[in-house]
Amino acid sequence: MYCNECGEYLSEGSNFCKNCGTSFSNTKNYKVDLQEYHDNTSEYTFVKSKSILALATPISVTKTTAIIRGTSLEMNQTKRTLAVIKKCLFNTKVNVKEIDMVTVKKSMDTSDLIFSIIFGVLSLFNPLLLIIVFLFLWSGYGKKIGIHVKNNRYSIPCRGTDDVDIFINKIKEVNTDVILRM
Repeated sequence: MYCNECGEYLSEGSNFCKNCGTSFSNTKNYKVDLQEYHDNTSEYTFVKSKSILALATPISVTKTTAIIRGTSLEMNQTKRTLAVIKKCLFNTKVNVKEIDMVTVKKSMDTSDLIFSIIFGVLSLFNPLLLIIVFLFLWSGYGKKIGIHVKNNRYSIPCRGTDDVDIFINKIKEVNTDVILRM
């Protein structure tokens, strides 16, 4: 069985959901049909690569997986540096109805911006360095999705794909009271 509110797996005979507290005295509050449960699940993957130059092998890759099941949002973000060091930045589960605000901002990685300024100044002496400035700006550009839940803020960096709009629309579909700032 699965909770109809948050999608949590329930053991047979459960009287309430241990995740969201929904009571199951009424059989309408849980789902037994796995197909219906999976139809109500949406998965999104956001990846942001970081390279010194846009054409080089990435120095770091941040990957965020977000799964919406019913009213539950599971987010897992990992960062792999130099293709060997893997670090979990966060692994959390929140109720979509508790999300206060979702922001989407165009962003530039700080290190790329600094290198662009340095090479921009140096290009005054050698105009060919403008190509390097362009590559730094191109590799550092992207979007950041901010998920604000009570006192917590989760930042999801991404390249700015169409999945961003689909992901936000799914959150808005589940939580009509969420504030969107784009």
